Amino acid sequence: MSDGTKVAHEHRRLFAAFLERFASGQADPEQWYRLVVNHYLDETLEEVRRDVVRLRMQNEAMHWSPEEIRQIQAWLRDLRALVDP
Repeated sequence: MSDGTKVAHEHRRLFAAFLERFASGQADPEQWYRLVVNHYLDETLEEVRRDVVRLRMQNEAMHWSPEEIRQIQAWLRDLRALVDP
């Protein structure tokens, strides 16, 4: 595995862990700025990051509907499947 692949997997792992906390309302502002404000060269992760930003902009209170929680969990599953196929 190349160094770039290792870095991408680590970023995906960290972001997936963040999504778990985000879905339950447990993500703190530091995690948001460290993981979501950051941009990624990994196209898949960057797409998920942009989707998370859009979701957050639509729901500033972060009181997620069941549909929104399902979407966050789908992103989480997708990222984890890429790290641990």
